[in-house]
Amino acid sequence: MTPLFLSSVTSSTKKLSPLSFHRESTKPRNQDDITKEELGGKLYEKVEESHPENADKVTGMLLEMSVEEIERLLKNRQELEEKIQLAENALG
Repeated sequence: MTPLFLSSVTSSTKKLSPLSFHRESTKPRNQDDITKEELGGKLYEKVEESHPENADKVTGMLLEMSVEEIERLLKNRQELEEKIQLAENALG
């Protein structure tokens, strides 16, 4: 006999096969997510050139901006450096 506390957990848990998990994780994503993922790689490379010690954190902070703003930063090194400095200052 299953203890009462376990029976409520197991009865409410959705059982997933490895294939169903894979299907769940490969659902099409929002186009902005795909674009930000691609831009994130480019942005990380540029941030790492001048600020390798916090490149991952700074890139994450910059990725909170809109796709249009990120694209503008990738084209304008001076503006990118200004945003990197703001992020660095926020990190302390």
